[in-house]
Amino acid sequence: MKEAQAAFNAYVRARDRIRDYRCISCEKYLNYEKVGGEVDAGHYLSRGSEAGHFLKFHLWNVHSQCVVCNRFQQGASAGYRVGLIWRIGHEKVEWLENHDHRVDYSLDYLKRIKTIFTKKRKTMLARFRKNP
Repeated sequence: MKEAQAAFNAYVRARDRIRDYRCISCEKYLNYEKVGGEVDAGHYLSRGSEAGHFLKFHLWNVHSQCVVCNRFQQGASAGYRVGLIWRIGHEKVEWLENHDHRVDYSLDYLKRIKTIFTKKRKTMLARFRKNP
């Protein structure tokens, strides 16, 4: 689970870095270059919540967020929701909020998640380096 989550989160941060996105909650500029954790992959619906548990690998639910909003303001959900509506639209946000599909996190599923998002991140970054 940890390896799959790490690969997924790295992809989200790379995706948002290429798009030059700011913090989804407070719009603070994010220093993607700094190694050591200035940027988190923040979940709109927390991984610890029942709904968020099943959306932890859903790209609509996860966006780059500053450490202050994600870790010290419990995700800054009000600002996150506003930013999320701007990025993906109100209809998709409502879908996330009303989602009740269950996911079975088998070992094979988690291995696939890790493999897919590791490859997607590498491919995306390689394309970006060729055409910045």
